[in-house]
Amino acid sequence: MLKLQLILFAFTLILLCFAIIPQRVYSQSYGIAEKYPGDIGIENDPNVLFAENFEAGNIEEIGKHWDNVSNKDGKVMRISSDVPPSSSGKYSLQMTSTLGENTGGHLYVRLKRPVDTAYARFYVKFAEDNSYIHHFVHIGGYNPPTPWPQGGAGERPRGDDRVTIGIEPHGDNGRYPPPGIWSFYNYWHEMKVSAGNRYWGNALRPIKPAIVPKGKWQCVEVMIKLNSAPDIPDGELALWLDG
Repeated sequence: MLKLQLILFAFTLILLCFAIIPQRVYSQSYGIAEKYPGDIGIENDPNVLFAENFEAGNIEEIGKHWDNVSNKDGKVMRISSDVPPSSSGKYSLQMTSTLGENTGGHLYVRLKRPVDTAYARFYVKFAEDNSYIHHFVHIGGYNPPTPWPQGGAGERPRGDDRVTIGIEPHGDNGRYPPPGIWSFYNYWHEMKVSAGNRYWGNALRPIKPAIVPKGKWQCVEVMIKLNSAPDIPDGELALWLDG
């Protein structure tokens, strides 16, 4: 079981090329959120492409903010009053995957416009009894875009059709206690082949493993920067935890 409060902003709709560069440390600076203590009013900033605070208070109303919602039999999602200590709101969204009944659920949205650099921030709290999970928060683009999340597991993108970047806990075959460590799970046109000549998502993670806490709210922020040109490998990924 996980409890998830999600505020997503500055995504990209069309990602055509992606490359890996060596890990580096970014300087501490303040962005859009500095102007909106507690995120109050942040959804009105022209640089914010999407924001969700779950303050609508019920699943049906929240679903109207998204293009596609998966909530099997109405049993996966519910509104919770458990919120991060610094939150100005009253509610979060709890998502529960029940073995034998469902595989969890999702919220999916297409954003206002394509951009070259994207930031996404969300707050998450995993239950104390949480086990390993399958997938988590994904950002990416399809060409052409669709009002639902596409498949493509085990297949390498062509380079002009899709790219997806997932930030999610990874247990590394039991090496780390559940739910695992933070890791990027990526599909792009230059990804490496996996066993059996299939293309499962390539993992990228911090040099020092970042353990995903349980029973504690954590702020997670990621940045995606596209290559400046298809033949210039200067794209970037960045991750901040409680930073």
